[in-house]
Amino acid sequence: MSTSAAIQGYRLQVERITRAANSLKCFTNLQKVDQVTLLKENADLLVSLRGSIFFDKKKEGVDQIMSSMGKEDMETIKKLFKPLIQTHTMNHIDYKVFNSIQDPAAKKTEEWYSFLQAKVADAILDNTTAILMTYIIFFL
Repeated sequence: MSTSAAIQGYRLQVERITRAANSLKCFTNLQKVDQVTLLKENADLLVSLRGSIFFDKKKEGVDQIMSSMGKEDMETIKKLFKPLIQTHTMNHIDYKVFNSIQDPAAKKTEEWYSFLQAKVADAILDNTTAILMTYIIFFL
């Protein structure tokens, strides 16, 4: 994946986090300065959490794609990926494939990040746990 595509993906994740936050009454009831602070301080952590969920080694590629789509995208994705969804023939998408913006010289750091990412994924047993962790990280 190109550096440009990786950065666009990150920006899309932050945009989705912002949209989700703005749909929460408990968020919109906060003063604007507090809203901005929460987003600035916690967006990276939430992107990392979503990355851990996406790159979970227990998921096949189709499941990874489906878990990353918004509700409004589901019908389109189901049509585009119908053959893959039916056969589950898409291989697991590995973090290393998408990791185009990190310094290759920082191998130990990247290995440590992958290890931690796997630990987080293992802790998320279901969608409810993922939602709870999202709220905790966002409002901490």
